[in-house]
Amino acid sequence: MVAGDAWKAMSELGINELEELRAALRSLPSADWATRALTALADPALRYSGNRESGSTAATDLRRIYEIRLARQKERGTVASGMEELVSELRVADDAERIRIVPFLSESYVVGAFYSPAGRLIGCISGPHDKPEESRIREG
Repeated sequence: MVAGDAWKAMSELGINELEELRAALRSLPSADWATRALTALADPALRYSGNRESGSTAATDLRRIYEIRLARQKERGTVASGMEELVSELRVADDAERIRIVPFLSESYVVGAFYSPAGRLIGCISGPHDKPEESRIREG
């Protein structure tokens, strides 16, 4: 497969995930984080960036990870859209509940959708795509 063909195939694979997320966000009551996620999803360069072979993660593990990330973001004064809402949902989730993360990426945006085992969207984080060198400078 030629590199361009591989990219096209990967892009097409993510179309269902993008449409699933758009539909889920549109079905929610109006919320700032959902509106911001829909704005990011409008980027035509946004692509699915996950691994279909990866499964899910226990809510207790994600809760711990995202509580730390939220605390760090608050210290820096830049909290990603949807982060606080996601952490709130993870705090009420059963510890053993397996959460599926569906990531998307473009030059401009990063989006992460979080789904319950039943397929319900429990959170969506979105924000500008930091370049690796910019992240390293901020972190440290």
